[in-house]
Amino acid sequence: MQSLPLFEALPTPEEMRLWDQAAETRFGLSSFLLMENAAREAFAVLNENFPLCAGLQALVVMGGGNNGGDGAALARRLQETGLRVQMVCAKPEDALRGATAGHMLSAKVCGVSFAPAADFPPETWGRPDLVVDALTGTGIKGDLRDAELALVRGINALKEHAFVFSLDIPSGLCGYTGKPRPEAVRADLSVTFEAGKPGLFFPEAAPYTGRVAVRAIGIPLGAREVAPPSWRLIAPQPGPAFIPSPLRHKGQGGRVLIVGGSAGMAGAPVLAGLGALRAGAGLVHLAFPGGLTPPCPHPELMLHGLGDGTTWNAAGAGSLPELLHRLSPGAVVLGPGLGRNVGARTVVKNLLGLEDRPPVILDADALSFFHLPDVRPEAQKARQAEDLPLSLLQENDILTPHPGEMASLLPCSFFPGLAGRPIQDAAGLKVCIGELQEDRAGAMRAFFRQSPTVLTLKGPGTLVGRRGAPIGLCPVASSALGTAGSGDVLAGVIAALAAAELPSLEAACLGVYLHARAGQLLERSAPLGHLASEIAGAVPTARAELCRKAERHFEVVPCV
Repeated sequence: MQSLPLFEALPTPEEMRLWDQAAETRFGLSSFLLMENAAREAFAVLNENFPLCAGLQALVVMGGGNNGGDGAALARRLQETGLRVQMVCAKPEDALRGATAGHMLSAKVCGVSFAPAADFPPETWGRPDLVVDALTGTGIKGDLRDAELALVRGINALKEHAFVFSLDIPSGLCGYTGKPRPEAVRADLSVTFEAGKPGLFFPEAAPYTGRVAVRAIGIPLGAREVAPPSWRLIAPQPGPAFIPSPLRHKGQGGRVLIVGGSAGMAGAPVLAGLGALRAGAGLVHLAFPGGLTPPCPHPELMLHGLGDGTTWNAAGAGSLPELLHRLSPGAVVLGPGLGRNVGARTVVKNLLGLEDRPPVILDADALSFFHLPDVRPEAQKARQAEDLPLSLLQENDILTPHPGEMASLLPCSFFPGLAGRPIQDAAGLKVCIGELQEDRAGAMRAFFRQSPTVLTLKGPGTLVGRRGAPIGLCPVASSALGTAGSGDVLAGVIAALAAAELPSLEAACLGVYLHARAGQLLERSAPLGHLASEIAGAVPTARAELCRKAERHFEVVPCV
């Protein structure tokens, strides 16, 4: 399978500031012009989503920075459309500078009323029909100041009867994390300029952003090269590679091997296999302990019992290399229900140590045998006895931890809140998970410093990345995914894509998207109560959406 158009740029607020700066200093595009372009695009987006009828009252709450300049330029356009517009500024008029001051004066000349917030506090704002939030944008550093917080609360108090429209990002929302600092405007609609920002697309930001539109404002491509985005949005676009050929046969779908299963966890590899089949794998094999009888209502899955007993042992581990050689799979899933005994460790070590092996998707129990080196001698000593060397992992392997597994994978030194408590302790793990969730990108980068392997950090807003590449953010989240076996299905989906010769990073990104979209499709019937097998069952529909988009885009005519 060829490389797919999967990503959209997500510059951080700092990277976006460098783009703006380069556009002005290297390409001669003034801030005044960029603000005018932003206002033009904002007006178009607003006009598509809100009836801009003459006589309506609009309130533009602006700050003293560039975001405020965007708001002032938009205020002028709204006034000229026939709305009655009032600008309220966090700063007095004589404190405004540069292009922001220029747009404010232009708006005043066109009849827009202006008042500093000190003279026009929220309790005097009345009942406007439209509120434009142009207070802080992405320029917020740290928490909102008291005066800004009062204006944010004033905007939110008007939501009952007013349409709230945020420029670039709702004020108070962190452009890096998507979290309020400590509160944020709750917009009905947000427009962001030139490219999205990471904070807009984390699922927890949705109550603040409302619908999000991205509009170009004329930043040259050369300005973007000054600060290449360190993030990107996982957003598959229509392309011919999404459309399967009518001549496709099972051999072209790729062959996947699932290695796992143990007493009490016999269903996990079956779910991974089902995920692989539903994602398009042509042939799927399950390898499990020979004394185990996995529940397998799907005759499409080919079963291979290795060794004896109901858990992995030396005999089973010893048989695995020969099976791998005989099947020649395009990808292997290692870990669902595998167990954590000595036999399971041997399985992981033997399989990963094979020469010329295919990409391996390590999930669940297989992750427990790896930890990053720790700077604390006592922590290193406690872990090193069971650890496998990171050198066993190859660049095209894919790790798929959930937050708890990721916390266990990282060194203790990453978590300042541990204070000497062992990470294996339940209370210690809870501390680690909490700190990890506050800095998920930092956790990934700590891993990348030690390993070139692709990493998929699961959860709402799943992150996917590898060393030297931007972090991919999946904006799709679903309550239907919060069920046992969901992660096994995801591992199988990713394996199917990797077995179809999609590069590992792209296979992980597309797999995460299809899995999350499948959960969303299930939510149409009910938000909870779905089974992992049903998530797998919805994957073909999620992929069919992309195929339909591609067919429309490329005007593919089906054979008759």
